[in-house]
Amino acid sequence: MKLVLVAAAPDDGTTFRLVLERLVRAYRRRGHRAALVLPGPGERDERGPFARLVRALRGADAAHLHTPGRWNRLTAAVGLACDLRGVPLVVTFQDYANPHLRRDARRDAAGLRRFLAGRPVVTALSRAQARALRADFPRARVRVVPNAFAAPAPLPPPARRPRPFVLCVARLWRYKGVDALLRAWTAVPPGTDLVVCGPDHERGRYQRLTRRLGLADRVAFTGALPPRRVWALLRACELFVLPSRHEAQGIALLEAMACGKAVVATRSGGPEDLVRHGRDGVLVAPGDTRALARALTGLLADPARRRALGAAARAAARRRPDDAAAYLRLYAAARRRP
Repeated sequence: MKLVLVAAAPDDGTTFRLVLERLVRAYRRRGHRAALVLPGPGERDERGPFARLVRALRGADAAHLHTPGRWNRLTAAVGLACDLRGVPLVVTFQDYANPHLRRDARRDAAGLRRFLAGRPVVTALSRAQARALRADFPRARVRVVPNAFAAPAPLPPPARRPRPFVLCVARLWRYKGVDALLRAWTAVPPGTDLVVCGPDHERGRYQRLTRRLGLADRVAFTGALPPRRVWALLRACELFVLPSRHEAQGIALLEAMACGKAVVATRSGGPEDLVRHGRDGVLVAPGDTRALARALTGLLADPARRRALGAAARAAARRRPDDAAAYLRLYAAARRRP
């Protein structure tokens, strides 16, 4: 098949590019022709991506749109281009109904309702996300296809840091709960650092909070890092924490589990599909800083439990389904529909 993958969000070099590039490679290994269309950084006008997409769709068997879950002109342009070329479209929501991102919920719902009318297949990354989509768009055929991951080969050596550390890989945005993590960290005994890795969307807010909480010598912010450096940190950390208030899936959480790390996450949507509480990780309520501090402190004080949870987490990560295979079946089904 000839496949075209497209994102309805400007490329910032993070989730969309990594997910779509991995899928393109997976399809090509299976003998398919796959192309990727991404808006450039800051390219919010739909005309450039629309023209590139119309060219790319010539002779395509299926197109696959990955959307951040908000209505925008890029999404409309993808639908129009596919309709003009007569190419079936699969739509994947990388996020949806995130209450912490600035959005016009009523406008988004109206635009997406028009856009999804007649679309053969819609997918979500988690069961919680699928429930939200089905509630808002009862006529849509929503299926759950979580993102997979691809570890670099060979894996980089573990990163070296002066002290043991707990790792959080997350964008610095309010919905990721980094502020709750910092407040919880004040109750974690000294001796272990906290390393927060991800791009800063809050203009230094969390660095300032770190200083106000007296944690400047125990917390490090790395900013966004290349994937290999993130994997090096994952391999070296004592455990991994994802304190999100809302999480569509949590791909970094899955990568930490694949490295055999005990994980602490929140019952915020996606992590509930990945982590079985007490068996391959620990789940706490979003924003519950006391519970988060207890979970972190307890695991740091119990290396044997960390190792046991980490071994179970690695086994769980290896059992995760192949999203490329699932999508290929959906493309074929979309082609068969009249």
